[in-house]
Amino acid sequence: MSDKTTSAMFHFWPVDLGGSATCLVLTAIVYVIGIQPLIDRRAEAAEARDRLDTHRQTELQLNTKRQKLMQRLATVRAALPGSSVELQSVRHLNQRLDNLIQLARQFGMSIDQVRPGLSASGPHFRKTTIHLIAKGEFGSCVKFLRETHLRLRDTSVIDFEISANPADRTPVARCRIDLLWYTALEAAE
Repeated sequence: MSDKTTSAMFHFWPVDLGGSATCLVLTAIVYVIGIQPLIDRRAEAAEARDRLDTHRQTELQLNTKRQKLMQRLATVRAALPGSSVELQSVRHLNQRLDNLIQLARQFGMSIDQVRPGLSASGPHFRKTTIHLIAKGEFGSCVKFLRETHLRLRDTSVIDFEISANPADRTPVARCRIDLLWYTALEAAE
């Protein structure tokens, strides 16, 4: 190559370098001002869509649960008029305690303790807790709970614990049962 050709070739370099630098700067500006915000917004939109999908799934689950609860409520409300329970006076507490003791004995359970607990009045009835500790076979404890539910409809089981020592040769379980007895409001209340 001759010196003339080489000199002509290098003569355009400053223009080419300036043009290339200008193109690079303009490309960087277009990227920072126009393209990067679009990329950021697209990522934010994708996150928002994901959150929306999660919220929709939660809404669907809650609506399904709500529908089931509404169906259950309708069933209970339909059964309510035919299932009236005559509430006794709290003055019959000793009789109720005796009923529980007799029921437990019917299933071969021995009573260690039975005592009334706290009592509170509501707008339509009074609630009294009854604590019962008994011993018997596991099956007897379960049958006692079932019969309590069937026979004493104004009484509900609010807590129970059945425990036994597997090392013992005799299958005796210790039952701790907390009941809630619904009674009629007294005239003075």
